[in-house]
Amino acid sequence: MRKGEEKRQELLNTAERLFCLSGYEATSIQDILDEMKLSKGGFYHHFASKEELLTALCDRRAQRAAAYTAAQLEAADTPLARLNVVLRGFMPLRKEEAAFVAMLLPGLDKPEGRAMALTYQEALTAHFLPLLQEIVAEAARAEAIYPPVKDIELLVLHTVNHCWMEAALLIPALGISLGYGEWN
Repeated sequence: MRKGEEKRQELLNTAERLFCLSGYEATSIQDILDEMKLSKGGFYHHFASKEELLTALCDRRAQRAAAYTAAQLEAADTPLARLNVVLRGFMPLRKEEAAFVAMLLPGLDKPEGRAMALTYQEALTAHFLPLLQEIVAEAARAEAIYPPVKDIELLVLHTVNHCWMEAALLIPALGISLGYGEWN
């Protein structure tokens, strides 16, 4: 890995840790710079804004979730089992995602918080859509699902996104704590 890419990854790691510990809104670019002993120019060389940094974090999280899910597919022995693996992997409910999802939750009922969650959803969709398309095609060939519906994969991903977002809105009312400080 080149030095510039190493610094970018270090920025992502530090920002993610601070966002998960203190919250996205409560963490400033200056907090990240102070933690890394980095200049503002060093930050802006890699990211145009805090929002762009969050987008990169969401993409990295989604990429990791898709890679984890792809690895889990080896143990699934039927087309429907493989489909279930992909859908489970798509929902950010694994323990490894708890701190990151907890960082997204506090603002879900506000426009800016919804925008953060939608950024994550878009990244998840981008990384999972090809995987789901492959699995649905496999299931259709095996006649495990019928009838094949054009572009059903995107509809399924949007529906699952909507479901986990609505469930996430209920978490505070249910008294479930995914609070900050659970950084792994």
